[in-house]
Amino acid sequence: SQLILTHTKDSQETKNAIDYIKSIKNDKTEVGLVGGNSVIPEEVVDKIKEIVKEESTKNPGKPSRPSKPSKPTEPEKNKFEIIWSFADVDEDLDVNTTNGKDDAKHDYVYIKFNKPISVSGDSKSVLNTSNYKLNKMHLPKGTEIKPNIKGLDDADKVTDSITIVLPNEYLNGKNEPHIITISSYLESSTTGDVLTNGGDKILTWSSDGREIFNASFSAEKQIYLAEV
Repeated sequence: SQLILTHTKDSQETKNAIDYIKSIKNDKTEVGLVGGNSVIPEEVVDKIKEIVKEESTKNPGKPSRPSKPSKPTEPEKNKFEIIWSFADVDEDLDVNTTNGKDDAKHDYVYIKFNKPISVSGDSKSVLNTSNYKLNKMHLPKGTEIKPNIKGLDDADKVTDSITIVLPNEYLNGKNEPHIITISSYLESSTTGDVLTNGGDKILTWSSDGREIFNASFSAEKQIYLAEV
C-alpha cells in the first residue's frame, strides 16, 4: 500500500495528491483516510471519497458465479408434502370428469399426504377446519373433516389423507376449478415435521397430475380390496 500526504484543501500538495489518486484508481482501489476529518479538511475527505465512489459505479464488481445446487440431503428427500388434492361433488372419486353427478348429500375435497398425519392439537391438526380456506373463504358452517378417504384408503391402519365434507351444492355442481388454501403449520405424525408445500392449491387437473392420481388410485384400490 502507498501513503499519500495531503495538506490544506487549496494547497498544491493536496491537488497533487488528488490527481495521483485519480491516476491510479480502479474498481479495486481501496483508500484509507488516516486521521479522518480530525486531521484532513472535510472538503478533501469528501473529494477523495467521491473519486473512489465514481470508479466503483463505473466498474461494478462482476457478479459471483451462482453455485451449483447441492444434492438434497436425506431429510429434504423425505419432506412432509401433499401428493394431490381435488374436489368432488358426488363422492365417486372420478377425476376424469369435470362436472360429476351430484349425490345430493354433500360436496367433498380430498387431500392425500405422503406421510401419516397429525390429528391432534389445533394449528398442526389436519382435522381442524380453521387450517383451510376454500376459494379464499373460510370453510362454511357445517363442514366436517374426516381422516382417510372412503373407498380408497380407509381400510388400512395408516392415516395419510383427509376428506373435507362440505354442505351439499357448495361447489356449485362443479368439481373444478376451485382453490383450497392449506396451512403450512400442519404436521405429520412426527412432532415438528411441518408441511412444506402448503398454501394455495388449484383444484383442477393437469394431464400429469391426473396420471399421477390414477396410478396412485389404482395402487390404493388394490390394497383396499385386499384388506376389506
